[in-house]
Amino acid sequence: MKYLFLLLIFLGAPAMANSQLERTAIEALRVAKHSPTGKEFEHGGMLIGKHTDYGYVVEYLEPQPHGSATGVTVFQKDLLAVDNVLVGSYHIHLCMADYYHAYFSATDVITALFSGVPEFMLDECTGDVHEFDPRVDKIRGPGSIDAHISGDHGESLARHLPAGRIIGNIGETEPEHVGP
Repeated sequence: MKYLFLLLIFLGAPAMANSQLERTAIEALRVAKHSPTGKEFEHGGMLIGKHTDYGYVVEYLEPQPHGSATGVTVFQKDLLAVDNVLVGSYHIHLCMADYYHAYFSATDVITALFSGVPEFMLDECTGDVHEFDPRVDKIRGPGSIDAHISGDHGESLARHLPAGRIIGNIGETEPEHVGP
């Protein structure tokens, strides 16, 4: 019985976030998904770290969504207090047909590279939370794909999309639907 318990803990480990940053990102994504427009628009925001009387804490801030199913502003520097340190960003990928919801877009990767902090993404189809940390993950790492996406004028663009690492799951899924 003791070994069965240890085996269950070991098998469940990949679904458990192992840092305060990852736990906060998962909670932020869960809250964003449950917002009034969380199944219609991408939501996202900043993960900030700060020292308090109770120790170091990581919190999340969500700027308002653009009103777009495929884009959201995750950084809004004027929301940061003087003692805030940017430690990550997060956003939702809606469960839309013909959309690479399980992969980080080129914009997502650029955001992580330029900010130097991890980007977290919720795939609403599976409930999986993915992390892409430019200090650890490779753009052409495990699980990445070559994809063809539509450009601003309907043209087909070849892009390489990383999946990052799955660091948790919110325990909820959404059915695939037709996008905007």
